[in-house]
Amino acid sequence: MLDKGERDVNRWSYYDEYLKSNKIKKARDEYAELDDLVVQKIRSGEIPKAVDVRASLRKICEAGGKTLHRFATNQADFEDSLQSAEARGAGDHVFQKLKKFRDWIIDSNAEEGILELNGDARKRCAFELEKIRKRSEILLNKLNNKF
Repeated sequence: MLDKGERDVNRWSYYDEYLKSNKIKKARDEYAELDDLVVQKIRSGEIPKAVDVRASLRKICEAGGKTLHRFATNQADFEDSLQSAEARGAGDHVFQKLKKFRDWIIDSNAEEGILELNGDARKRCAFELEKIRKRSEILLNKLNNKF
């Protein structure tokens, strides 16, 4: 971050975490102003520790959408953005697994592959999908009754 005027070696670990994260890199590519904003927030102490860059800023970038936009355009502070990201499920491993499965199952290539199965493989796939459907209904009922 020397090009941003940051010469304090005590903060280099912050920038090391900032520059090595792929999720943050994707956000940096989308928001050119993010580098300057993060330097400002680190200098001011709003991002208090390097671990906050690794864990919390990564969650904000992972959440994307309005959460990332508001943070990157300085419309929301670091803590508010983190709370918004966590409310959207960023960093939640259970949520991430479900989302990855959903993304895979709705992909046309996955559908094509499933529909091309024959014989025993097709029956086993249908069996597994039926088990997923039944368990999903049970979990949905429990979730909906909880709220």
